[in-house]
Amino acid sequence: MKLNYTIKTKKLFNYCISVYYIFTIYLVEIFNFNVKCSENIFLSLHGNKMKLKLKHNHLIHMENKIENEKIVEETPLTITPQLEIYLKSSARWASFLSIVGFIGIAFMFLGGIFSLTMSSFLSDFSDFSKVNMTGIGITYLIMAFFYIFPTYYLFQFGDKMKTALKNHIQSDLDDSLKRLKSMFKFIGIMSIIAICLCIGSLVFAITLLGM
Repeated sequence: MKLNYTIKTKKLFNYCISVYYIFTIYLVEIFNFNVKCSENIFLSLHGNKMKLKLKHNHLIHMENKIENEKIVEETPLTITPQLEIYLKSSARWASFLSIVGFIGIAFMFLGGIFSLTMSSFLSDFSDFSKVNMTGIGITYLIMAFFYIFPTYYLFQFGDKMKTALKNHIQSDLDDSLKRLKSMFKFIGIMSIIAICLCIGSLVFAITLLGM
């Protein structure tokens, strides 16, 4: 009886040890699985967090870039101290040239009157001299008339520019640049007319020589 009891006890003990060993292995496997799952979840969450952070930083960079571009585009045109010096110098030279232009117009006008007056005195000598002096007088008067407009626009530009820079008045600055635009426009139109007349005269002369 004692031997059978000992054998049964050993079997029971071995059975318990086997169960304990199996249970331990099972727990270890479960623990390793949980650890791996946790690591995978952690890495996945960490990776997504990094991706979201990178996307967020990229969006912030793009927003800052767009805002900077808007600021550059919306920055109003300002007159810097260096630009103000250039404009003052331009205004002074414009005033000087306009005064010289008015003096030249006065001389052309006097020359035209003088030529027309002399044509009446030369009528006793020859008709050719009278025609020449009359043509010169009329040419001088026409030139004086057309030179008045650009010279006046140039004078207005210089005067209003100096007033605008002295008193910091935007309307005077706008008006001065408008006068400058009018001067260039008038000179451009007259240049086109002069070129057309030159080409027409050349064609007419060639036609006469061909005949």
